Amino acid sequence: MKFTKLLSLAVIGSTLITGASGNYTYANNENLKLIHTTNNKELIKANLQEKRHYSLEVNGTMLTGDKVPYLNDQNSIMVPLRKVAIALGYHVKWDGVNKKVVLTKGSNHIELNVDQENNNSNISEGTVYVHTDYVIEKLHAILNISDAGAIQIRDALEVEEQDLVKKEGIITDITVNEKTTLVEINGFTNGVILNISEQTEINSENNQELTVNDFSVGMKIAVEHDLVMTMSIPPMTNAQKITVKGEVPAEQYGGTYGTVVDMMSDGFNQIIVKGEKMGFNGYDEIKLNILDQTKFINAKDQTELSKDEIKKGAKIYAFYGPRVTKSLPPIGTAEIILVE
Repeated sequence: MKFTKLLSLAVIGSTLITGASGNYTYANNENLKLIHTTNNKELIKANLQEKRHYSLEVNGTMLTGDKVPYLNDQNSIMVPLRKVAIALGYHVKWDGVNKKVVLTKGSNHIELNVDQENNNSNISEGTVYVHTDYVIEKLHAILNISDAGAIQIRDALEVEEQDLVKKEGIITDITVNEKTTLVEINGFTNGVILNISEQTEINSENNQELTVNDFSVGMKIAVEHDLVMTMSIPPMTNAQKITVKGEVPAEQYGGTYGTVVDMMSDGFNQIIVKGEKMGFNGYDEIKLNILDQTKFINAKDQTELSKDEIKKGAKIYAFYGPRVTKSLPPIGTAEIILVE
């Protein structure tokens, strides 16, 4: 699966833009922000432009009144600073002489010089408005937009303290970037992208320490990840712990994501899959032998399927050993078939 495809977005639940304070989660969330912030902000803007109804919710409480989010002339999302900061637990003081807002919360002390020429803040009808990036980066908040169009802001520290989500799946894509490794499990339509950092704990089932270099497409893993996820397809989240299920293969699997274009009817012992390769040992088109031990798995819920449920035209992720014939198309043995 090409990484450019992973950046396409659709409205499913809520859009996420993240930021947090000074620890491991901050580093991970910064990676998510680098990848998704621009796309998600465009999605929020489109929603605001379409609905023209700018409700605001902070930590689960709907903020009422006439001070509501809006889009400025530069098409940036602006929110009322005082209302948001107070709802997040900050003490807010206005220095009218210097046109400066002073925010304090515990040891956190922030000063904002309001500049009419600065797109990140302005004064409108006596109210200071700030760009959403300011809320994320300075107030250490998480910004979402609900299906109903409400901009939702939450304290990132409270989110960090929530329980982790546990999930199992099969690796369908591995993308290594300069600052992070992204691992997709369970495919494009039904899956999730895991943001792997240096702090992510990776082990085998017998507690052998592993690294991302041990990952392979077709590998089954159990993951504990954050509750917070981006609103992308697939959604993206930070992985805290990953356990590789079963033995780590000596050589990486090959993989093909595509369509079943042909099925040999004699006992259904072969299929031809045409699409795009996955992993170093994958092929765009391959003929696969189907054995009794070949596993067929539903990508949506990870339940096992009968091979009789696979039909011509099905979209699948096919994983096979690295040893294939040199024919056209090459012939290999299917280990796992993940069915969309």
